[in-house]
Amino acid sequence: MDVSGLIGKSVVCFCYPNPCRGDLLIAKANFRVVVFGGRNFRDIRLLHDVLDAVHGRRKITCIIEGKRREPPAREWAEDRGV
Repeated sequence: MDVSGLIGKSVVCFCYPNPCRGDLLIAKANFRVVVFGGRNFRDIRLLHDVLDAVHGRRKITCIIEGKRREPPAREWAEDRGV
């Protein structure tokens, strides 16, 4: 099922607040990725390469990350319009 037209969109349904098929469509269209690791991780290029590979297979719509002074996952997302 191609739901690419729903990426980044909100779906409103008369079923709300009860669960329905609309929830499944949004879950399929929106792909959230959690990025976490040790504080000593420094291989930003590897992180970007992995995120690029995942994004190439299925469009990432949201990056969830921990707190860090220079968040490399956020930089990746901003550079790619995620």
